[in-house]
Amino acid sequence: MDELKEAFKSLKIALRSKENKVLQSAKDIEQTSAKHEQQIRNLTNKLQQLNKEKETLLFDDNAKHRYLQARFNKQLEVLFRDAYRLGRGAKGDKIQGIDQLVRKHMQAVNPVANPWKTLRDLGDEVKIQEALSQKYDEGKQSVERNRGMRR
Repeated sequence: MDELKEAFKSLKIALRSKENKVLQSAKDIEQTSAKHEQQIRNLTNKLQQLNKEKETLLFDDNAKHRYLQARFNKQLEVLFRDAYRLGRGAKGDKIQGIDQLVRKHMQAVNPVANPWKTLRDLGDEVKIQEALSQKYDEGKQSVERNRGMRR
């Protein structure tokens, strides 16, 4: 009889343990589900916002120009940093290197248009090329100064 009572107690404890595990799993599933639902709502809202922006860009030339100008300005900053880095690396031809950088970054602004046309339309091509050349030279000079300091 005592053995049966002990067996019953141990089965009861095991059952309670399993119930707790099941309840914890259910709670975890609910939390994960709520998290995913929130992510879906956020993504849906973002998609709706992007669709509104897309519609605006399709039909409003001024908005399209402002959007391209903002992307151009951002890429121009990166372009100048890359020209400086290119000068620090000083491998290959200066003009060819700068040309490749301009193509790369202007394609990021407007992948459909000619990179040089984008550069002319959204900025002053001559001034930008001169500034890029100057940045390249600054990068090259910084390397030469650092080499001079080491000696």
